[in-house]
Amino acid sequence: VLTHVLDSLGDMYQIIDSGTCYIAINRKFESDFKNFLDGYRGEFEIELLVEDSTGNNNKKGSARAVNAVIEQTDIDYRDGLLVTAGDTISSLNFYDFLTAYRDSPDTVLTPIWDVRELEKAKSFTIVTEGSHETQDSGLEVCVLDEIIEKPLKAKSSIITLATYLYSSNAVNHFGEFLDDGENNDSIGTFLPWLKSKYGTEVKGMRFEGYWFDIGSHEALAEANSFFRVRV
Repeated sequence: VLTHVLDSLGDMYQIIDSGTCYIAINRKFESDFKNFLDGYRGEFEIELLVEDSTGNNNKKGSARAVNAVIEQTDIDYRDGLLVTAGDTISSLNFYDFLTAYRDSPDTVLTPIWDVRELEKAKSFTIVTEGSHETQDSGLEVCVLDEIIEKPLKAKSSIITLATYLYSSNAVNHFGEFLDDGENNDSIGTFLPWLKSKYGTEVKGMRFEGYWFDIGSHEALAEANSFFRVRV
């Protein structure tokens, strides 16, 4: 899974010259990740950011893990910051994704996907689409009118993937978001907070192919079955 995610990120290096990928993990799996990286050969430098947590009972949420990367590294996010979850597998083309972001660098961009079932959508961050635009690159994006993290009742079956390109201005508000104290342990709540508090424009980009959220054993088995057939 991690190989797939990292190889996908390599597409961006057709556009950018350099960059570091930080992987936030808990200490319990530190040796496993180090062994993996010893044998991985990719397009970019990779560093592990090891949390003190040892399991689900004391681990940081996704939002605090991202904030740790921002605060504890010398990462340069003046041109934007890409965040993606390690438990998301998709056919998203990161070359296209970065190209679309560069056409609208003052916004936040996220990939969107139609799960086609309102009940299923309730487990994710749902969105409603506003105006669509075709960029200079020929890629199409849309303004996201509403962004709701795991609603009790879904009005849309379109969801965001746990992948985001944040403008530097958005990143500068991350610490404030965490201090706000309202359901801020999940990265999915950052977008609606930004939009509500600062009127930040958030855009979505659809893509073709496949998407799996492998946060459960059942979903992981489904993804494994899908890739076995493809091979």
